[in-house]
Amino acid sequence: MKRYTKADVENFERYEDGCLICPTGDYSQIRKFDERCVFGDGCIFGAASNFELSSRFGKYCVFGANSDFGVKCRFGEQCSFGRLCNFGAWCDFDNGSAFGESCSFGWGSSFGKYCSFAAYCRPVNLCAFGAQCIFGEGCRFGMECHFDEQCSFGESCVFNDGCSFDEQCSFGECCIFGERCSFENLKVQNGVYFACDRIGSEHRKAYFFRDDHGEMYVRAGCWFSSLDAFVERVKKAHGGTKYEKEYLAAVELAKIVLEG
Repeated sequence: MKRYTKADVENFERYEDGCLICPTGDYSQIRKFDERCVFGDGCIFGAASNFELSSRFGKYCVFGANSDFGVKCRFGEQCSFGRLCNFGAWCDFDNGSAFGESCSFGWGSSFGKYCSFAAYCRPVNLCAFGAQCIFGEGCRFGMECHFDEQCSFGESCVFNDGCSFDEQCSFGECCIFGERCSFENLKVQNGVYFACDRIGSEHRKAYFFRDDHGEMYVRAGCWFSSLDAFVERVKKAHGGTKYEKEYLAAVELAKIVLEG
């Protein structure tokens, strides 16, 4: 792969809109890019790289730690970023992006499916995440972030007011939620939850929700229903077994925990 210098970049051609055309290559010797750049697939960048607003990057690009990006940057699929990278508002990331520890993201950033975030990452308000994204412990989210189905969160994550979660999201211990959070694709609005792990025939974690009207719901694997419908299903599917006892005991505990 060709290694480019600052002098090489100064001689690159431009698109009609003025953006600099940067072919696939190794840019790790350059720290600051003063132009709006469009990079090819598989480019490599060193630590503490700095990019202007509205820069665009192809697939499979690799960025070192402490890199800094302006607003409205766009990234192709499966780009990877070192720790402590900082992104401006309204950046867009395609599927499979991977971020190191303590990365921070500006307002309105959007992420595709299967993105992964190491511990202590900090997206702020109005960020949107695709399905099956994975977050490490201690991540903190701003107001009204939205998460598609089957996203997974480590322990001690913090969610600000108005965050919403689609179906089958899972949460680690000691997560904290602000007001007006909604779960299960808005089926549980302004809700709180209690989780009971390793129960039933699949030894899975079951989630018990209570909405702002006091109605209770259950998520156990692919099953989601009201609490009463869940109890009826348990008795029908597991009547007379230890699994019935486990689920019904969890139901009673959930009622105590979520009461009021």
